Amino acid sequence: MSENWQIGKAETRSSHGLVACQHWLAAEAGARVLSEGGNAVDAAVTTALVLSVVEPWLSGIGGGGFLLRADGVSGDVDVLDFNVVSPAALDPADYPVVGGDGGDWFSWPAVEGDRNLIGYGSICVPGTVAGLAEALSRFGTISWAQALAPAIEQAHRGLLVDWYAALALAIDGHNLSQFPASSALFLRDGRAPRVPERGKTLFLPMAAKAATLERLAEAGARDFYEGEIAGRLVSGLRQGGSRLSGHDLSSYQPRWLSPQTQAYRGRLVHAVPGLSGGPTLLSVLPNSRRA
Repeated sequence: MSENWQIGKAETRSSHGLVACQHWLAAEAGARVLSEGGNAVDAAVTTALVLSVVEPWLSGIGGGGFLLRADGVSGDVDVLDFNVVSPAALDPADYPVVGGDGGDWFSWPAVEGDRNLIGYGSICVPGTVAGLAEALSRFGTISWAQALAPAIEQAHRGLLVDWYAALALAIDGHNLSQFPASSALFLRDGRAPRVPERGKTLFLPMAAKAATLERLAEAGARDFYEGEIAGRLVSGLRQGGSRLSGHDLSSYQPRWLSPQTQAYRGRLVHAVPGLSGGPTLLSVLPNSRRA
Protein backbone atom coordinates (compact mmCIF):
# COMPACT_ATOMS: atom_id res chain seq x y z
CA MET A 1 0.00 0.00 0.00
CA SER A 2 1.37 3.37 -0.98
CA GLU A 3 0.26 6.83 -0.04
CA ASN A 4 0.96 10.08 -1.81
CA TRP A 5 1.42 13.24 0.18
CA GLN A 6 0.48 16.47 -1.55
CA ILE A 7 1.65 19.50 0.37
CA GLY A 8 0.58 22.93 -0.76
CA LYS A 9 0.08 26.37 0.66
CA ALA A 10 -3.24 28.15 0.53
CA GLU A 11 -3.36 31.83 -0.30
CA THR A 12 -5.27 34.54 1.50
CA ARG A 13 -6.40 37.28 -0.84
CA SER A 14 -6.81 40.92 0.07
CA SER A 15 -7.92 43.81 -2.08
CA HIS A 16 -5.50 46.11 -0.29
CA GLY A 17 -2.16 44.32 -0.65
CA LEU A 18 -0.25 41.08 -0.30
CA VAL A 19 1.47 39.34 2.62
CA ALA A 20 3.91 36.49 1.98
CA CYS A 21 5.38 34.44 4.82
CA GLN A 22 5.97 30.86 5.92
CA HIS A 23 2.86 30.38 8.07
CA TRP A 24 -0.72 30.97 6.97
CA LEU A 25 -1.91 32.19 10.37
CA ALA A 26 0.65 35.01 10.29
CA ALA A 27 -0.19 35.84 6.66
CA GLU A 28 -3.88 36.05 7.55
CA ALA A 29 -3.13 38.40 10.44
CA GLY A 30 -1.12 40.70 8.18
CA ALA A 31 -3.70 40.61 5.40
CA ARG A 32 -6.40 41.50 7.90
CA VAL A 33 -4.44 44.59 8.89
CA LEU A 34 -4.28 45.67 5.24
CA SER A 35 -8.01 45.04 4.75
CA GLU A 36 -8.76 47.23 7.76
CA GLY A 37 -6.82 50.15 6.27
CA GLY A 38 -3.34 49.60 7.67
CA ASN A 39 -0.24 50.13 5.58
CA ALA A 40 2.58 47.77 4.61
CA VAL A 41 4.63 48.41 7.75
CA ASP A 42 1.60 47.81 9.98
CA ALA A 43 1.05 44.49 8.23
CA ALA A 44 4.73 43.50 8.29
CA VAL A 45 5.12 44.15 12.01
CA THR A 46 1.87 42.35 12.86
CA THR A 47 2.88 39.40 10.69
CA ALA A 48 6.33 39.16 12.28
CA LEU A 49 4.88 39.22 15.79
CA VAL A 50 2.46 36.40 14.97
CA LEU A 51 5.32 34.44 13.43
CA SER A 52 7.13 34.70 16.76
CA VAL A 53 4.38 32.50 18.18
CA VAL A 54 3.50 30.12 15.34
CA GLU A 55 7.06 29.74 14.01
CA PRO A 56 9.31 30.37 17.04
CA TRP A 57 12.27 28.38 15.68
CA LEU A 58 12.97 31.05 13.04
CA SER A 59 11.02 34.14 14.05
CA GLY A 60 11.09 34.52 17.83
CA ILE A 61 11.32 37.83 19.66
CA GLY A 62 14.67 36.67 21.05
CA GLY A 63 16.33 37.18 17.66
CA GLY A 64 16.99 40.04 15.29
CA GLY A 65 16.68 41.02 11.66
CA PHE A 66 16.47 43.67 8.98
CA LEU A 67 13.72 45.65 7.28
CA LEU A 68 13.64 47.19 3.80
CA ARG A 69 10.88 49.71 3.14
CA ALA A 70 10.21 51.30 -0.24
CA ASP A 71 7.97 54.35 -0.42
CA GLY A 72 5.31 53.76 -3.07
CA VAL A 73 5.13 57.42 -3.99
CA SER A 74 8.68 58.77 -3.82
CA GLY A 75 10.51 55.50 -4.39
CA ASP A 76 12.80 56.20 -1.43
CA VAL A 77 14.14 53.06 0.26
CA ASP A 78 14.88 52.87 3.97
CA VAL A 79 16.82 50.11 5.74
CA LEU A 80 16.45 49.26 9.40
CA ASP A 81 19.13 47.11 11.01
CA PHE A 82 17.89 45.44 14.19
CA ASN A 83 20.21 42.48 14.10
CA VAL A 84 21.54 40.85 17.25
CA VAL A 85 24.67 42.18 19.00
CA SER A 86 27.16 40.23 21.11
CA PRO A 87 27.32 41.05 24.84
CA ALA A 88 29.99 43.64 25.58
CA ALA A 89 31.75 41.29 28.01
CA LEU A 90 31.97 38.42 25.53
CA ASP A 91 35.46 36.93 25.34
CA PRO A 92 36.40 35.34 21.98
CA ALA A 93 38.80 33.06 23.87
CA ASP A 94 35.77 31.24 25.26
CA TYR A 95 34.97 30.00 21.74
CA PRO A 96 38.01 28.00 20.60
CA VAL A 97 37.90 26.82 16.98
CA VAL A 98 38.43 23.05 16.69
CA GLY A 99 38.53 22.59 12.90
CA GLY A 100 35.94 21.59 10.34
CA ASP A 101 32.55 23.17 9.77
CA GLY A 102 30.06 23.99 12.50
CA GLY A 103 26.77 22.15 12.88
CA ASP A 104 24.57 24.99 11.69
CA TRP A 105 23.18 26.18 8.35
CA PHE A 106 26.29 28.21 7.63
CA SER A 107 29.80 26.96 6.93
CA TRP A 108 31.33 28.63 9.95
CA PRO A 109 34.39 27.00 11.54
CA ALA A 110 33.40 24.53 14.22
CA VAL A 111 33.66 25.81 17.79
CA GLU A 112 34.29 23.57 20.77
CA GLY A 113 30.98 22.25 22.08
CA ASP A 114 29.06 24.36 19.53
CA ARG A 115 29.19 27.15 22.13
CA ASN A 116 28.48 29.73 19.43
CA LEU A 117 25.29 27.91 18.42
CA ILE A 118 23.78 26.25 21.47
CA GLY A 119 23.32 27.28 25.07
CA TYR A 120 23.60 30.45 27.10
CA GLY A 121 26.94 31.43 25.59
CA SER A 122 25.36 31.62 22.13
CA ILE A 123 22.72 34.19 23.12
CA CYS A 124 23.16 37.75 21.85
CA VAL A 125 21.28 40.96 22.62
CA PRO A 126 17.93 40.53 20.82
CA GLY A 127 16.88 43.25 18.39
CA THR A 128 13.49 42.11 17.12
CA VAL A 129 11.27 43.89 19.64
CA ALA A 130 13.15 47.19 19.33
CA GLY A 131 13.28 46.95 15.54
CA LEU A 132 9.62 46.17 14.98
CA ALA A 133 8.56 48.90 17.40
CA GLU A 134 10.88 51.41 15.73
CA ALA A 135 9.55 50.60 12.26
CA LEU A 136 5.97 50.95 13.47
CA SER A 137 6.71 54.22 15.24
CA ARG A 138 8.30 55.80 12.18
CA PHE A 139 6.15 54.48 9.34
CA GLY A 140 3.13 52.69 10.83
CA THR A 141 -0.41 53.89 11.46
CA ILE A 142 -1.55 51.45 14.14
CA SER A 143 -0.43 51.28 17.74
CA TRP A 144 2.12 48.87 19.18
CA ALA A 145 -0.65 47.24 21.25
CA GLN A 146 -2.80 46.78 18.13
CA ALA A 147 0.10 45.13 16.30
CA LEU A 148 0.63 42.74 19.22
CA ALA A 149 -3.03 41.76 19.61
CA PRO A 150 -3.11 38.91 17.01
CA ALA A 151 0.12 37.43 18.41
CA ILE A 152 -1.30 37.53 21.94
CA GLU A 153 -4.41 35.73 20.71
CA GLN A 154 -2.31 33.01 19.09
CA ALA A 155 -0.09 32.65 22.18
CA HIS A 156 -3.14 32.04 24.36
CA ARG A 157 -4.26 29.42 21.86
CA GLY A 158 -0.83 27.78 21.79
CA LEU A 159 1.55 26.54 19.13
CA LEU A 160 -0.29 24.41 16.58
CA VAL A 161 1.62 21.19 15.95
CA ASP A 162 1.17 20.58 12.23
CA TRP A 163 3.49 18.47 10.08
CA TYR A 164 6.01 21.28 9.64
CA ALA A 165 6.11 22.19 13.33
CA ALA A 166 6.60 18.54 14.23
CA LEU A 167 9.44 18.28 11.70
CA ALA A 168 11.15 21.45 12.94
CA LEU A 169 10.96 20.33 16.57
CA ALA A 170 12.19 16.84 15.71
CA ILE A 171 15.20 18.20 13.83
CA ASP A 172 16.25 20.27 16.85
CA GLY A 173 14.93 17.90 19.50
CA HIS A 174 18.38 16.95 20.80
CA ASN A 175 19.38 20.56 21.40
CA LEU A 176 16.01 21.44 22.96
CA SER A 177 16.25 18.50 25.34
CA GLN A 178 19.46 19.86 26.88
CA PHE A 179 17.63 22.70 28.63
CA PRO A 180 14.67 22.17 31.01
CA ALA A 181 12.73 25.25 29.89
CA SER A 182 12.89 24.52 26.17
CA SER A 183 12.22 20.84 26.77
CA ALA A 184 9.12 21.57 28.83
CA LEU A 185 7.82 24.02 26.23
CA PHE A 186 8.43 22.14 23.00
CA LEU A 187 8.93 18.45 23.82
CA ARG A 188 6.89 15.68 25.39
CA ASP A 189 8.79 13.09 27.44
CA GLY A 190 11.99 14.42 25.90
CA ARG A 191 10.83 13.92 22.31
CA ALA A 192 9.19 16.10 19.68
CA PRO A 193 5.39 15.73 19.68
CA ARG A 194 3.74 13.88 16.82
CA VAL A 195 0.93 15.27 14.70
CA PRO A 196 -2.35 13.85 16.02
CA GLU A 197 -4.20 11.45 13.78
CA ARG A 198 -7.83 11.33 12.62
CA GLY A 199 -8.29 15.06 12.26
CA LYS A 200 -7.42 15.93 15.84
CA THR A 201 -5.35 19.00 16.70
CA LEU A 202 -2.59 19.55 19.22
CA PHE A 203 -1.53 22.90 20.65
CA LEU A 204 1.53 23.39 22.85
CA PRO A 205 0.61 25.84 25.66
CA MET A 206 2.51 29.14 25.52
CA ALA A 207 1.26 30.89 28.64
CA ALA A 208 4.61 32.55 29.39
CA LYS A 209 4.84 33.90 25.84
CA ALA A 210 1.32 35.28 26.09
CA ALA A 211 2.17 37.01 29.38
CA THR A 212 5.34 38.51 27.88
CA LEU A 213 3.50 39.86 24.85
CA GLU A 214 0.75 41.28 27.05
CA ARG A 215 3.40 43.01 29.16
CA LEU A 216 4.94 44.50 26.00
CA ALA A 217 1.51 45.74 24.89
CA GLU A 218 0.91 47.36 28.28
CA ALA A 219 4.36 48.75 29.13
CA GLY A 220 5.78 49.32 25.65
CA ALA A 221 8.64 47.81 23.70
CA ARG A 222 11.39 49.35 25.85
CA ASP A 223 10.27 47.19 28.77
CA PHE A 224 12.07 44.39 26.95
CA TYR A 225 15.31 46.36 27.32
CA GLU A 226 14.93 48.48 30.44
CA GLY A 227 11.93 47.28 32.46
CA GLU A 228 10.42 44.23 34.10
CA ILE A 229 11.02 41.90 31.16
CA ALA A 230 14.64 43.05 30.91
CA GLY A 231 15.21 42.28 34.57
CA ARG A 232 13.84 38.76 34.20
CA LEU A 233 15.89 38.17 31.05
CA VAL A 234 19.18 39.24 32.62
CA SER A 235 18.53 37.25 35.78
CA GLY A 236 17.72 34.06 33.89
CA LEU A 237 20.59 34.43 31.46
CA ARG A 238 23.13 35.14 34.19
CA GLN A 239 22.01 32.05 36.10
CA GLY A 240 22.76 30.04 32.97
CA GLY A 241 26.22 31.53 32.57
CA SER A 242 25.55 34.22 29.96
CA ARG A 243 27.65 37.40 29.97
CA LEU A 244 24.74 39.51 28.74
CA SER A 245 24.14 42.43 31.10
CA GLY A 246 21.43 44.95 31.84
CA HIS A 247 23.54 47.61 30.16
CA ASP A 248 23.73 45.48 26.99
CA LEU A 249 19.95 45.53 26.84
CA SER A 250 19.35 49.14 27.86
CA SER A 251 21.91 50.49 25.38
CA TYR A 252 20.54 48.55 22.42
CA GLN A 253 19.11 50.65 19.59
CA PRO A 254 18.20 49.68 16.00
CA ARG A 255 19.91 51.68 13.22
CA TRP A 256 18.45 53.35 10.13
CA LEU A 257 20.75 52.93 7.13
CA SER A 258 20.90 53.66 3.42
CA PRO A 259 20.50 50.62 1.17
CA GLN A 260 23.25 49.15 -0.95
CA THR A 261 21.96 49.48 -4.51
CA GLN A 262 22.91 47.78 -7.74
CA ALA A 263 21.58 47.63 -11.30
CA TYR A 264 20.24 44.32 -12.54
CA ARG A 265 18.53 43.77 -15.92
CA GLY A 266 17.31 47.32 -16.19
CA ARG A 267 16.15 47.48 -12.58
CA LEU A 268 17.66 48.56 -9.29
CA VAL A 269 18.08 46.00 -6.54
CA HIS A 270 18.19 47.43 -3.02
CA ALA A 271 19.78 45.32 -0.31
CA VAL A 272 20.75 45.56 3.34
CA PRO A 273 24.42 46.60 3.64
CA GLY A 274 27.01 45.42 6.15
CA LEU A 275 26.77 42.18 8.10
CA SER A 276 23.85 40.70 6.22
CA GLY A 277 23.15 38.62 3.14
CA GLY A 278 22.74 41.76 1.04
CA PRO A 279 26.34 42.23 -0.17
CA THR A 280 26.58 38.54 -1.06
CA LEU A 281 23.37 38.72 -3.09
CA LEU A 282 24.58 41.75 -5.04
CA SER A 283 27.98 40.19 -5.66
CA VAL A 284 26.50 37.26 -7.58
CA LEU A 285 24.17 39.32 -9.78
CA PRO A 286 25.47 39.88 -13.31
CA ASN A 287 25.39 43.27 -15.00
CA SER A 288 26.89 44.76 -11.86
CA ARG A 289 26.81 48.51 -11.43
CA ARG A 290 26.71 49.68 -7.86
CA ALA A 291 25.11 52.95 -6.90
